[in-house]
Amino acid sequence: MKYLSLTSDQWTELEAALQGLANRGRYFKRLQSIKLNAQGYSLPTIRPLLDVHYNSVYQWIGRYEAEGLAGRRC
Repeated sequence: MKYLSLTSDQWTELEAALQGLANRGRYFKRLQSIKLNAQGYSLPTIRPLLDVHYNSVYQWIGRYEAEGLAGRRC
């Protein structure tokens, strides 16, 4: 999988969504996986950082590519 390339508007939207979230909640981890991948972290590197399964990270990033931030709440 390639790394995400976010526009400045997408970065702003992502940072705003991360504000005020508990650091261990599932939604936080989903958003954090997107941010880390866009910063150049590979999926195998992200997985242990967030303590989640590789497939979860893969699906979260794939859904973000397809649906944007709105797809992250599911």
